[in-house]
Amino acid sequence: MNDDFTSNRIIIPIILRSVLEAFVDFRNLQKDKAYTNFMTASFLKEKQKLTKEALNKNPYTSGFNNKIDMSGELIRIESELEELKNNNFSPINIFQKFEKVNMEKEYRTVYNELCLKTHNNIKALENRYIQIDKNENYDVIIFENISIEDQEVYIAFLIEKLIDAMETMIEFYKLNYSIDKLKNEFREYLT
Repeated sequence: MNDDFTSNRIIIPIILRSVLEAFVDFRNLQKDKAYTNFMTASFLKEKQKLTKEALNKNPYTSGFNNKIDMSGELIRIESELEELKNNNFSPINIFQKFEKVNMEKEYRTVYNELCLKTHNNIKALENRYIQIDKNENYDVIIFENISIEDQEVYIAFLIEKLIDAMETMIEFYKLNYSIDKLKNEFREYLT
């Protein structure tokens, strides 16, 4: 990555999306210690898919095909999944994670926007590489710098989530500490 912060318009939404997903998991863990069971079920579901691919001789699984008894591994995974299901813990998708901590609005807006910017789709293509002038002529731009102002919304959201995470930690550990001054300074910055 270039030392110039403004030189890479793709990396910030990717990082922020990962941070947001981690924050949602963090909030879920803080709210419900049993949330790890949902995480485990989701992990095992993905591992089940991969193990089935290995059993179907997918060439991209050859590296571990010979090291593990895949049939036995699949039985073990499915047994663990069944046990979790019997205890009301099934794999959950990303929306359900947001929903569990009342962050549906963030999912439908901020997370959606980050996904649009990080996956290859027409919006990402336009934002990254196409520049249209007032006459609707376009140029393909490969290495254009992006201004700090264009990244400001992402930076502000990241700071907001970091402050939220700090508050959650303070509440979780019952610390006698206030971050009100920090929150007020951040609000002043935004106005």
